[in-house]
Amino acid sequence: MIKLIATDLDGTLLDPKSRLDSERFWKVFDRIKAAGCHFVLASGDQYYCMRNYFGPRGEELSYVAENGAWVRAEGGRTLFCAAIPETLWKPVARALRDHQAYPQAALLVCGKKQAYLPANLPPDLAAILAHFYPSATVEENLDVIDDEILKLCLLVPEEHTGQWFDGLRRRLPAGMTPTGGGNGCIDLIATGLHKAAGIRLLLDEYGVRPEECVAFGDSGNDLEMLTFVGESYAVANARPEVLAAAKHRAPANSEGGVLQVLEQLFPE
Repeated sequence: MIKLIATDLDGTLLDPKSRLDSERFWKVFDRIKAAGCHFVLASGDQYYCMRNYFGPRGEELSYVAENGAWVRAEGGRTLFCAAIPETLWKPVARALRDHQAYPQAALLVCGKKQAYLPANLPPDLAAILAHFYPSATVEENLDVIDDEILKLCLLVPEEHTGQWFDGLRRRLPAGMTPTGGGNGCIDLIATGLHKAAGIRLLLDEYGVRPEECVAFGDSGNDLEMLTFVGESYAVANARPEVLAAAKHRAPANSEGGVLQVLEQLFPE
């Protein structure tokens, strides 16, 4: 029996233009809820961005935001929030800004209150970030940030993602780990935090076992989640390593693949 469903958003539940088919989603969600099953949204995104997709009924869902750094149960109650120590994230942020290749990249400091963006972003990138970080401000001075920092997000040209990722994995200090979010986004998170860790907290809260869960994903930061649950689906547009890790394949996000599978699992 399925007791919990977890899904990534961008590239998975959302279509290629980051849109949710709300009418179709809530229709199948009502059947999922009636069956006594919990629904978890698990993303590297800011909680405020995730919440915006789901309107007035959004508190009926659970959230694993910022790659596991902030976990909220149904009803909006925070179960877990893990800030990276200032003595760890500030030196890393400064080192990245001083890196000789940094002009190719943009560094975002992501806090619980809001995200802190660099100045002089290209207009097209600024427009994209306004969607993904609805709670944000421009702040270059790291020393004036007064917030619980949940992750650093490095945006690089997509063709250079592998190079940056490998370099970060070798050079980051103990306590921080890179994870890939797709589309040139590399999140630097506290070691040991990931979507599966957040889902485990929700399982403890709801009295559910991993083998009673189904998860959907498309990117590198979904791997822990997909291997943690009993049944896992990679959408057809997923990265090769995600397709290899998942037990099943769902149609692409452009075809509403997650919703197609859920409609099969919870028919009318």
